[in-house]
Amino acid sequence: MICFSSAAAAAILFSTDVPVCSMTPLERAIHQVETSGAITGDTPILGDWCPRRKIHLSRGPLQISRAAWSDCLERDPTIGGRYEDVDGLGYSLRIFRTYQSRYATPVRVGTVTDEIKARIWNGGPNGHKKAATVSYWEKTKRWLP
Repeated sequence: MICFSSAAAAAILFSTDVPVCSMTPLERAIHQVETSGAITGDTPILGDWCPRRKIHLSRGPLQISRAAWSDCLERDPTIGGRYEDVDGLGYSLRIFRTYQSRYATPVRVGTVTDEIKARIWNGGPNGHKKAATVSYWEKTKRWLP
């Protein structure tokens, strides 16, 4: 059970129709790996800086890239919103779930496992095939029950 010290903290978490209390163990583990379980307050959680492009490559509690966000809006336009909305955990969960429903499917990957989902989240649509995502899975599975 999550407890809040203020109504403002609760509003940040429950800013969309995806209740945070419905997080799966994998979603909680990825949240831990990506941002140590942090939630966005007054300052957004920004990912790695790309000096060439002069942007942060991801943001929010699940570290969502603009490309992944855009991909999810293409799949489900009812998500709506702005990229900055990924700063909310509830909205981030909706993006995560939409991304998984697009790429972590039996037709694409065979048997869908937490490992496949985590590696796709880290490495893109074909992340489950990339050797570079194995270490991400190793970190993630340490947080699973």
